[in-house]
Amino acid sequence: LVGISNNLRFKEKLDPRVISSLGEEEIVFTNYNVEQLTKILEERIREAFIPNSVEESALNLCAAIAAKQHGDARRAIELIRVAGDIAERQQSPKVIVKHIKEALQKIDVDKEETALESYPLHEKLVMVAIMKAGGSSSTGEIYSFYKGLCKTIGQDELTQRRITQILNEIEMSGMISGRLIHQGIHGNTKKYKLEIKPETIKKSFKDD
Repeated sequence: LVGISNNLRFKEKLDPRVISSLGEEEIVFTNYNVEQLTKILEERIREAFIPNSVEESALNLCAAIAAKQHGDARRAIELIRVAGDIAERQQSPKVIVKHIKEALQKIDVDKEETALESYPLHEKLVMVAIMKAGGSSSTGEIYSFYKGLCKTIGQDELTQRRITQILNEIEMSGMISGRLIHQGIHGNTKKYKLEIKPETIKKSFKDD
């Protein structure tokens, strides 16, 4: 039997009787470094691309980006694949650094759009409310826009407390950021702003 897990503490969850009868040998694989990722990409490029169609500088950048992001080989392979698609659409004879950068942006945008499309209705309304509030807006300001949106589409609004929880949940995704503002005797308030382009929200919600 070969067991594979990304969880280094996986065995702690097993029954002691299972562990005692395993008699296992444990091998820990560390994250790929730039040199290893470069070799992996070179092998994939030989299989998927015509000879000399990927510039060495583009290959090196792709490996460096993936190495920086926890040495993820799948990320590197996805990046070179998307860069190849972009180069092909632009009728470029080679994949160059510019295509890697465009691919990185496209992958990130696609990931954001997929996440936004999967949001329940009220999370979507909160994102639109943040966009409409503009700049850095307090929870109260966002809630006012949110209530207006609910009224427009004939939906019962959630409580401000629940919307505050939703804001905290969305903040963890990195699509918005929050900053605590101290207001002296008036207490503290948190202000939120978008970390993604408004166009991404509009594109994701265009069918709603």
